[in-house]
Amino acid sequence: MNSLPRTWCTVTRTVALPPDEVHVWRFPVRLPPPSSAACRSLLSREERTAADRFVFAGDTARFTTSRAFLRLILAGYLQIDPGDISLGKGDHGKPRLETGPGGEPWQFNVSHSGSYGLIAVALGREVGVDIEWTGRSTEYLDLARRVFTPGEIRQLERLPAADLAQAFFTCWTRKEAVVKAVGSGFSCPLKSFGVSLLPGQPAALVRAENLRWADGGNLADLTLMHIDPCPDYVGALAVRGSGCVLRQWAAEGLLP
Repeated sequence: MNSLPRTWCTVTRTVALPPDEVHVWRFPVRLPPPSSAACRSLLSREERTAADRFVFAGDTARFTTSRAFLRLILAGYLQIDPGDISLGKGDHGKPRLETGPGGEPWQFNVSHSGSYGLIAVALGREVGVDIEWTGRSTEYLDLARRVFTPGEIRQLERLPAADLAQAFFTCWTRKEAVVKAVGSGFSCPLKSFGVSLLPGQPAALVRAENLRWADGGNLADLTLMHIDPCPDYVGALAVRGSGCVLRQWAAEGLLP
């Protein structure tokens, strides 16, 4: 996959998405009250009800802003009103938009962590995206030993303590992006396939004998990319196919 310079371009409207491009949008989860109200107004009645079921205000904010920006972005591509976007659920609960103009299959995926989220959009190719905030502390090796492959665990164990958190989240986001692109949900444990994780190492799927696309194809055509959302965050993109261009956009300017 080719990439334009790794900057996040702010725009006030959704740009066109050619079939040979994949777009990743970065959006803020926490917004001032006027913007939060604007986001809520974009949601469907069912989505507002779902948002109100959350116990904690932070969870309500994450759901509301994620759905609002998703509607704004998809509506811009389709050139319709955000309220006219119809979102359903595919296998394993993955949100989906069946078709766009001309029957083109639109694929998208959403992830959020901490104060930011990412939305990846592609035409006619499966896509998965993940973002993680690296500021929280955890027992990285203990968690890795439960969910990563033996080879990944050995690589993490050899790293200096200063590099451990970054490598852990690099591995985690790449695995999550792959699982989300494939659409297998919890049926595909993270330890069932391997990814690159060492500092400076290109993003790559290194072992995936147990993974298949929904149509039965193997993952030889999967492209994995590292994403830098902003300081203290790590991201990853997985997309089916090769030779397409990654473009990165900041979504704040889309808010009415």
